[in-house]
Amino acid sequence: MQISYFKSMILSCAVAFAYGTSSAIDFRSGEMRLRLSDSNGAVESLIADDGSERVMAAAEAFTLQLLDGKGEPTRLKSSDFAFSRKGNCLSWWHANGLHVSVLVTAADDGFRFKPAVEGIPAGMLLEWFDGPQVCIAPDRKLFWPNWDGIEVTDYNSRPYRPIRYRKRFAPGFGSSLYPGLAQMQFMAAYKDGKGIYFSAVDDRHTQKAVDWDQQDGKSIRLTLQTFCGDLDADGAWRPKFHYLLKPYEGGWMEGCEIY
Repeated sequence: MQISYFKSMILSCAVAFAYGTSSAIDFRSGEMRLRLSDSNGAVESLIADDGSERVMAAAEAFTLQLLDGKGEPTRLKSSDFAFSRKGNCLSWWHANGLHVSVLVTAADDGFRFKPAVEGIPAGMLLEWFDGPQVCIAPDRKLFWPNWDGIEVTDYNSRPYRPIRYRKRFAPGFGSSLYPGLAQMQFMAAYKDGKGIYFSAVDDRHTQKAVDWDQQDGKSIRLTLQTFCGDLDADGAWRPKFHYLLKPYEGGWMEGCEIY
């Protein structure tokens, strides 16, 4: 299984359309352009068909959390890893042997991110993965699919805390869980009819926390924190779904229509 997985990664790299500069990695789908950092693979830019920028640069490509046999967490971010790429195959290697990879594909419906986490150290499990990390300007409105849907305009209205799986139903934690009080696994941010759409295309409905994280008032990070209970026999996490990022025209209703 592992050999065929790596073969498929190599094939995807060979056929993908991606080109790099000295400081960034660019993908195109029609007139849409996605730019990733060449230093750690973080999302830096998303240009729509009309030439407008829709995101702010993120500091990290992902964050993940491991648990040891006592349930004690170890949290790692992309900048803790050595980063490399080949075409659309992005790879991060940690000193403890942990390997994170993401296949990025420019498709007609936007830009797809398909992660995998392998080489998990003995005696540890992967609790959750949060990536790609997408940041927006704080002057944008956000459609948050809590209950029947909430349009967020005040990002100071609630603090952000990553959810621990065993404590996901504790008071103050469950409001962002999908399936649960979060009715859908996407968010849309928009201003003056120019929006971005960020979702998990996951028909298995893996549990996630659909939320936002204010970055010191300078930007708002959209998070689809995904719990990784569906591990393969070798302990690796190779999800059967992908995340989708795309620009669109409209507000909250048009974002919902994409979903």
